[in-house]
Amino acid sequence: MTLSMELTAAPESWRALVVENEPDSLDLLVTFLELHGAHPLGVDDSRKGLEAVDAFQPNLILLDLSMPDMDGWELQRLLRARPALDDVPIIAVTALVMPPEQVRVQDAGFDGYITKPYRIGTLAQRIQKIIEQFQTRKR
Repeated sequence: MTLSMELTAAPESWRALVVENEPDSLDLLVTFLELHGAHPLGVDDSRKGLEAVDAFQPNLILLDLSMPDMDGWELQRLLRARPALDDVPIIAVTALVMPPEQVRVQDAGFDGYITKPYRIGTLAQRIQKIIEQFQTRKR
């Protein structure tokens, strides 16, 4: 997979695939990313997310954990099995904020997590911090 732009902490470099089954949350994230200069694509289920990875070639993935059919945990496992996505951070999006769930997200191989409801004032900074930490680990 050849990405069309290098991922940095600057939102303008983000080709963000957003996989979220809740329409309001999906619209909110996609609109937020667009307003910050990112290039998002939103899909409303995991199977569409799998298809979109090849066609869209994201350099950042925001993935809801609680979806019907195939949840975000399973989708993340399938994505992490693709060597072409080794340099793509996958961020869990979840309403589960208790410490055991935070540990589970980290243990599952997600590169970070964002909790719902979103704190719009700090959302971009949270994503930037996760990207910076991901890139530091990859060096």
